[in-house]
Amino acid sequence: MKQSDLMSYAEYSSKEYFAPYTYHLSNGDQHLYFFGSRHTYNPDDEQISKLEVFWAEFEVVTKGVQRKLLMEGGKRAILNSKKEAIETGGEIQYAVFLASQSGISTESPEPPASHWFQELAKKFSKDAVAYYDFARTCYQWNQMDVRPGFESYVASFIGSNVKNSGWNDYDFSLEHMREIHHQLFGTDFKEDDKEFFYDVINPTTSFSIINEVSRADDEGIRDTYILSEIEQYWREGNSLFIIYGLQHAVILEGALRKLVA
Repeated sequence: MKQSDLMSYAEYSSKEYFAPYTYHLSNGDQHLYFFGSRHTYNPDDEQISKLEVFWAEFEVVTKGVQRKLLMEGGKRAILNSKKEAIETGGEIQYAVFLASQSGISTESPEPPASHWFQELAKKFSKDAVAYYDFARTCYQWNQMDVRPGFESYVASFIGSNVKNSGWNDYDFSLEHMREIHHQLFGTDFKEDDKEFFYDVINPTTSFSIINEVSRADDEGIRDTYILSEIEQYWREGNSLFIIYGLQHAVILEGALRKLVA
């Protein structure tokens, strides 16, 4: 499977899709369930009940066979309750909780951070790449129903970037991210401007250079890598439950139908 097997962003942007976007593919006794979500940290979101129904079907259909949960955003801890899982890490964290209840192993088919930074820096400035990742963190913080302190929340992500990027001479500090924000947009940084962060990291729009970074990330780097990892798990004989954001579900669908067939 290769990048050309994926739906382009031009095609994706040509119509509207609604969450959750789901599909079930199968070949013999091997099954692939994909739950494409609109990220939520609200336990009462109707997507949560739909996830539970979809997950229950997966468990029944794949009982007794080799199976895995593949989820967005890296490996996650198993938390103590449904409410804690959703409020801490959204619907994806909850899927990890559900998998733990049934002893189903989990993996996150994301490109390694070092690969991600190196590939994007071939096309964009380090400032643009670093701010894009920072803006994603800001949007995630804004999505949370129960928010921790902003500075403490972003500090852990900044620390990870310092460690994983391989950019030994780069300043990932919050102060520097605020400076880049002002240079890019000519406005003061507001951490609680949820609509701004949604616009600036949206790969389907052209709000700024950051949208171009997002598009290159998902379409050129991230989805291609995710697809290759899914292909590997599938060819190993696993039945898969995959949970990612809606756009990934749509963009990967054609390639996954080809893979399963």
